Amino acid sequence: MAATMTTQVVNAGSRLTEAARRRIFRAHRGGVIEVRSRFRLKTSRDLQRLYTPGVAEVCRQLQAHPEEASQYTWRDNTMAIVTNGSAVMSLGAIGTQASLPVMEAKAALFRELVGLNGVPILIESREPETVIKVVEQIAASFGAVMLEDIESPACFEIERTLTERLAIPVLHADQHATAVAVLAALKKAAVFVQKPYRQLNVLIHGSGPSGLAVARLLHVDGVRDILMCQTDGTRWPGSNSLHDATEKLIAELVNRDGGSGQWEELLKGRDVLISTSSQGRITAAHIRTMAERPIALVISNPRPALTIDELDAAGCVVALDGTAVNNLLAFPGLFRGALNAKARRFSDRMLVAAADALADSAPQGRLVADPLDRQAHSFVAHAVSEAAMKADHVALRNTPTSAITSHGT
Repeated sequence: MAATMTTQVVNAGSRLTEAARRRIFRAHRGGVIEVRSRFRLKTSRDLQRLYTPGVAEVCRQLQAHPEEASQYTWRDNTMAIVTNGSAVMSLGAIGTQASLPVMEAKAALFRELVGLNGVPILIESREPETVIKVVEQIAASFGAVMLEDIESPACFEIERTLTERLAIPVLHADQHATAVAVLAALKKAAVFVQKPYRQLNVLIHGSGPSGLAVARLLHVDGVRDILMCQTDGTRWPGSNSLHDATEKLIAELVNRDGGSGQWEELLKGRDVLISTSSQGRITAAHIRTMAERPIALVISNPRPALTIDELDAAGCVVALDGTAVNNLLAFPGLFRGALNAKARRFSDRMLVAAADALADSAPQGRLVADPLDRQAHSFVAHAVSEAAMKADHVALRNTPTSAITSHGT
């Protein structure tokens, strides 16, 4: 194994040639997904079985036995991918139509990697209650709901309320799938730098949904020394920075020494930097003040706060970016596993199980799995399904602080 572990980000926004751009647009022409029939339609008898009068028999059966919908419809293998286009990657509030290619791509990934149907659902509202009501009204068509690219703090209220009201699993991938990928990478990195994982002291740069979810899942799994700062480098939470119950809950878990300050103070002596933002004033000089054998996960896409080259030059033993530590590693297996187990909701145990499986699935000599490794996604799905069948299915955001402290340990 090499002396350092690094993965270089590809800055697609500034390095694309015109030929590469043309190839991208050709790939997306007409969209990247479609709906196909699984039934071969050749004769009038085929038509009668598929459609009228045969389909009426299935309708009557489901009217009498609605629990058989999973057997005779696509519902339990199909999920809604819901967005209002208010926080699309690093592009911001670009709206629903501009965000549709991302949702189509997610659906294509679900189909290719774990055999799930994903249906993009675009909601033209930034009001949480409107999004909640729309999803409630269409939920009967789906086995699960993935929330995607929804701004904070609305994303917290939407996920929390839908988890309470729906009898199917709901997950905001930007939060929890990202946290699973980070947890998996950090566990492997700790082994590589020969430091006890739960004794790592961590600084998280970025107090948005991803950063908060990372802090929360690390705490669930036993990491206690966690500092957080905002994108400008000031300690989080600051004055008037808590707007939602989820933020208030996580604020109780971090910065427990009551420290304050900017990057310069917060990063000194830290074992780990996790940056979920492309902004900030951190420099290589700041990195050099970290503890020996430092770890840096700079996962903002497409541009991290520092480049891998900068981190490597500053002495990071492990430096990974958002192409390596990406929520794509987690969300296919999370939903495949939840649907296989017929889980009603995601639990902490399911998230930690996914991270452990993901860490175990990384090939020898690597810290993370290949996102195109179908076996790794299957491994994650199996672990999630097993955890779901053993768990009590406590809702993510309904768990009191005392339970969060011990639930995943």
